[in-house]
Amino acid sequence: MNRTKYLLAVGLAEATAAVRRNNTTSFGTRTLLYHDLVVGTSSNDLYLLSASSFQAHIEAVSQWARNQRVPFVALAAKPQPGIAVTFDD
Repeated sequence: MNRTKYLLAVGLAEATAAVRRNNTTSFGTRTLLYHDLVVGTSSNDLYLLSASSFQAHIEAVSQWARNQRVPFVALAAKPQPGIAVTFDD
């Protein structure tokens, strides 16, 4: 996936969310999937993220989760309300 396709997908997701406007945090597990982290600055590779950016992501999601009272959960076969963080490979 290149950046153009990624930005198009993000725009489509945001437009869909604006139309739906449902608070669905109580339905199932929301999964944040990361692929790989790099030390130092991130590259232009869509699948690599710097360790400092990952830390910022987790801090932001943690703050949101506290405000919404949404727990972090283990990824399991049976979906449960909450947020799971996973790494591919």
